[in-house]
Amino acid sequence: MAGRIILPGAVGYHTLQQGDLDDLCGLYAAINAICIVTAPVRPLSDRDVRRLMRAGVRDLDRRYVFRRAFSKGMKVKVQRKLTKHLVQQASALTGIKLSARKLRVDPTTSGQVQLIQAIEDSLNQGAAVVMGLQNMHDHFTVVVGASTARLYLADSDGLYWLPKRHLGPCGGADCYRHAVCLKEIQKIATSQ
Repeated sequence: MAGRIILPGAVGYHTLQQGDLDDLCGLYAAINAICIVTAPVRPLSDRDVRRLMRAGVRDLDRRYVFRRAFSKGMKVKVQRKLTKHLVQQASALTGIKLSARKLRVDPTTSGQVQLIQAIEDSLNQGAAVVMGLQNMHDHFTVVVGASTARLYLADSDGLYWLPKRHLGPCGGADCYRHAVCLKEIQKIATSQ
């Protein structure tokens, strides 16, 4: 990696923080990612963000998973569907064409180096990366930048960065402080 990558929309962005008594980090991660990727084109107003929050809560409630998500967090499949729904809502709200896609990491060679490279490639393309951390911290977060040693976050629980050496794929021989399942990572971007 050469130098530092920071998504333009992340500069000066005040990350939305989840409440002390809820486990809705998956909802906050999706909204934070959307706010960051739309900021260079059309920053979302407080009213827009509140509309997205309400749309997210309604979507979870409609699928009968809100109560569990609020008190115990959400499963990755629920978070992925929620993110796609909110991306559609944000596209309709702003007129900006947004996409939510799985981050592609070759499963046959997917080690830590390939994971970090895929995240950095997404950042270089202007995409925020939403991922669910496991092991030390069971939590959804958004990667918005990288340096040679760190990944920078827009996180609803107050995390600012993760050392790259502590992040790796789950299920492998190596044990990482923060593991992510490769098929559960999404990149959120504007589509020109």
